[in-house]
Amino acid sequence: DGWCIPKDSQNSDIAKEFIEYISSSENVIKNMDYTGYTSCISGQEVFNYVKDCYEVSGGGLYHDLSYFFGNGEFSIETDSLDGQFITQYPTKDIINRCVVMHYFDDVSNEKIMTMWAEIKTN
Repeated sequence: DGWCIPKDSQNSDIAKEFIEYISSSENVIKNMDYTGYTSCISGQEVFNYVKDCYEVSGGGLYHDLSYFFGNGEFSIETDSLDGQFITQYPTKDIINRCVVMHYFDDVSNEKIMTMWAEIKTN
């Protein structure tokens, strides 16, 4: 998940401190290890963790993760491109079949928030 602060937050300074804390490589890795989710934070330390989890030397299949981790040598050799690994780090072909959420203006956002409140209470 990516963290955000609502624009009308009463505690934005504390929220910023929490985001800085949870976004450090060390805590990103701990969070990924605990939840099994992919972090929106990347970097060499995070890549090394992913590599330690999924690389299979001699597996014969190479998956380039530079689209996520940035320019450089961010490829993992594995023996399978399925399961949790490919769910967390899909191929470019899979990504091209996905959609991106769109930005909602204030009126649409208010309608969505009202709808969500109704769903939660029912």
